Amino acid sequence: MIYAREPPEPESIASVLHRIDALIGLGSKYPARRSPIEADDRDKERYHRLWQEVDAELNNVSAVGFPIANPNLLSDIESMWAWCIGFGGSLSALRGKPRELYAGTIEQLKQIKELLSSADAPLELQREFRESALRRNELFIVMAFRAETQQFRAIAKSAASAVA
Repeated sequence: MIYAREPPEPESIASVLHRIDALIGLGSKYPARRSPIEADDRDKERYHRLWQEVDAELNNVSAVGFPIANPNLLSDIESMWAWCIGFGGSLSALRGKPRELYAGTIEQLKQIKELLSSADAPLELQREFRESALRRNELFIVMAFRAETQQFRAIAKSAASAVA
């Protein structure tokens, strides 16, 4: 489990990725016939448990300053299967839908894991993520001004005024 008061360990991120992969596998496992959509009790229970664990761990990752959310709002396997089938198309395309759903989250988690694995100061990295999450809709113009760059100062001022 990832704790909300300190940055996650790379191993914890790897564990989340492993659980997401298991969810993707279960989500892709639906039968070839599309009606009725019924899973066995073991798969239902496993999917729901994995979904709860992934959701809690992604919430904890977000709570420590890494803005990431669970893209899967379907906490039961039969709802996931119905969601996939709702797209229509070939069986192989439909079975790829759970992976597509999690693709962005997997990429974000891999990036966080790599950053945490190679960062000299994980707390500094965490602070930067928090600050960047707060600055999403802001534009910063940083320029060093010298006397000979006076004409560029006017450009920066007008750009700043335009977005203010």
